[in-house]
Amino acid sequence: MHPLSKPLADAIAEIKKYDTCKSEISTLEALCTTGATLESLLEHKQAPYWAYWYAFNIIKGRWPEAEATIMTSPQWAFWYSYNVIKGRWPEAEETIMSDPKWVYMYARYVIGGSWPEAEETIMSDLEWASRYRKHVLKSESISMV
Repeated sequence: MHPLSKPLADAIAEIKKYDTCKSEISTLEALCTTGATLESLLEHKQAPYWAYWYAFNIIKGRWPEAEATIMTSPQWAFWYSYNVIKGRWPEAEETIMSDPKWVYMYARYVIGGSWPEAEETIMSDLEWASRYRKHVLKSESISMV
C-alpha cells in the first residue's frame, strides 16, 4: 500500500465531513492505495464528477486547475457552468454541444434562450428537440434536420 499524498488525503478527509458520496470516497481511497496521484485521478472516468463536486461543495467556487477535466463531460460541464460559474462557460461549449440533452439544459438554464450554434446537435434527437422547441424557443413547430 502506498500512503496518500498529504493534499489528496486532506481533500478526502474534507469530503468525508459531508457524509455523502460514500461509494465515490471508497473508489478514491482504493485508487490511492495503489499509488495514484491527484494528477492521475483527474484522468479517471469519474474525474469530471469528482472535480465538479469538489468545486461546488468544498471550494464553493471555480477550480481552474480542474476545469480541463470537468469540461471533458457534457453533463458535468453543464452543472459546473450552472452551479459554479453561474453563467456561460465558452471554453466548455464545444463539449456541451456534443450531447442533445445537455444542449437543451445549457440553452434553457444557462443561456436562458436559443443557442443557434448548437441547434444542429439538438435537432438530431426528437425528444430533446421537442423540449427545446417548447421550453426554449416557446414554439409549437420545429423543422427536423
